[in-house]
Amino acid sequence: MNKLLFIVLITIIVVTHVQVVRCHAQIKSKKAGDNTIEYYNIPEKKKNNNQKLDLSKNPYDSIIINICKNENIDPQLIRCIIKIESNFNKDAVSVAGAMGLMQLMQETAQAYNVLDPFDPYQNINAGVKHLKALLSVFKNDLVLALAAYHAGLGIVKKNMSVPNIKSTIKYVNDVMKLYQPEEIHDYSSKIEKLYMHILPDGTINITQ
Repeated sequence: MNKLLFIVLITIIVVTHVQVVRCHAQIKSKKAGDNTIEYYNIPEKKKNNNQKLDLSKNPYDSIIINICKNENIDPQLIRCIIKIESNFNKDAVSVAGAMGLMQLMQETAQAYNVLDPFDPYQNINAGVKHLKALLSVFKNDLVLALAAYHAGLGIVKKNMSVPNIKSTIKYVNDVMKLYQPEEIHDYSSKIEKLYMHILPDGTINITQ
């Protein structure tokens, strides 16, 4: 049998197997440098009947709109993040030391030259710029950018998925439910993976 045809058949089998495991899923693949192909599934977005919450009636909305206009970011997204991060309390401080409206960590504040993390303009400006940078890293994948905003870039970039951290999963779910209430969001399921490795002699190994 032609080697290419054989690989295609094996790929179909693998994808079919994953679809059986999780019927309503999108199958994606990622090829590593050692010829390992990783297949993984992401929960399919479903529709909900919830309506968007009006978060525009907050003391900082003019700041949010102006900064988002400059950075080409949806103001509603930033409103949702601030709602979940600090509930619009500019003096909020988390147990981890995150500060202000968008809960900037000290390192993030320093990276964006924030002199006063409790100043609404400086805080929102840095938070929006940071989110925009994360969106660029993850090619506008909002879920991954939000996970990185909460848990850090390294841990998300390592597996290109929402990390199995309860607080991060809850954070991503909460922001996305506010931002896209018409869809059902659940990033708590463990991503199931199968690996196909092509050896130099043409042998194909498939493992979990």
